[in-house]
Amino acid sequence: MSEWNRLSHFNNPFGFMDYRHQDVMAALNLVQKPTEPLLLPKPGRDCISCAVVGTGGVLWRSKKGKEIDNHDYVFRVNGAVIKGFEEDVGERTDVYVHTSYSITSSEWMLKKYNYTQLRTTRSD
Repeated sequence: MSEWNRLSHFNNPFGFMDYRHQDVMAALNLVQKPTEPLLLPKPGRDCISCAVVGTGGVLWRSKKGKEIDNHDYVFRVNGAVIKGFEEDVGERTDVYVHTSYSITSSEWMLKKYNYTQLRTTRSD
């Protein structure tokens, strides 16, 4: 609770001013618990490859989906519309990063691309 008291004096994204403790805790409980002691387990060699996939549309018609999925880890940000675009953006997601704005606005902004809900589980 002391951390809550410290952060309750700062506006989002740095704190929780104007938010109720039980609402923030309910949102945090939606975050999937880690299955590994490290954020990402090392794949057994010194050099790993990562793909970071944004939502700007630059991959449209690129046919880079398989190349993206062949990386050791796939990071996706914000809306992460995948369904219907697998050939271009791949299917795997190991780490999903989003802002508070993308959590609240993605559903209505990306509805035309069949985006239905925030991704919360690993897809491999």
